[in-house]
Amino acid sequence: ACPGGDFDDVDDLVFVVGSGGGILAATYDDTLKAPKCSSVTRACYAGPSLLKSRGTVGLGEPNAPNTIDQCEDGNEGEYLVDESIESIKVTSIDGGDLVEGANVRVEAKVWVYGY
Repeated sequence: ACPGGDFDDVDDLVFVVGSGGGILAATYDDTLKAPKCSSVTRACYAGPSLLKSRGTVGLGEPNAPNTIDQCEDGNEGEYLVDESIESIKVTSIDGGDLVEGANVRVEAKVWVYGY
């Protein structure tokens, strides 16, 4: 179920699993409508050039809503004051490639209202 608030930010990061290489920067996938690392890697990073802000807040999020489901971002609030996701990085914990069933670390740079 999608959150229903005016201040929600819902972003996804899609990545390929298998065997490959180092850290890969995600690019926008027009079919999925979300950032995607299209090659196998040990880490996938979607930075502010893909996820900055949310919805139409501030200058607006590039390719909003950047999600693979039907959940839309809220468009209320002020950029860098109210909630937004600025970047997402998924990294293999054991240093190997991202593979199905592996443990991963998810790092997200976010703005949280009131902090």
